[in-house]
Amino acid sequence: MEIIEIFKKELDVKEIEIETLCGDASSRRYYKAKTDKGEFVFCQENPNGQQSIDFVRMTEIVNKHLKCPRVYSFDSSVSYIIQDCIEGESLNTVSSKR
Repeated sequence: MEIIEIFKKELDVKEIEIETLCGDASSRRYYKAKTDKGEFVFCQENPNGQQSIDFVRMTEIVNKHLKCPRVYSFDSSVSYIIQDCIEGESLNTVSSKR
């Protein structure tokens, strides 16, 4: 499934622009999605990717004690995550907003 189709299905967006972002040292690929519902980060790796599974688990644990970017959608079989776009903000700034 393509990124645009995933956003339409998961977040019911009508308008979307996708921009490729620089990755980290992992096998994941990152994209910034500008939509009619806001801006999001889309992260994708190979199906059943352990890094995505671990990220979502850690976010759930950390979020109990420290507010962090929201995960809107996660599918481990395809290994994608849709999360808040916090470009230019620190974790402390995001934490104080939630």
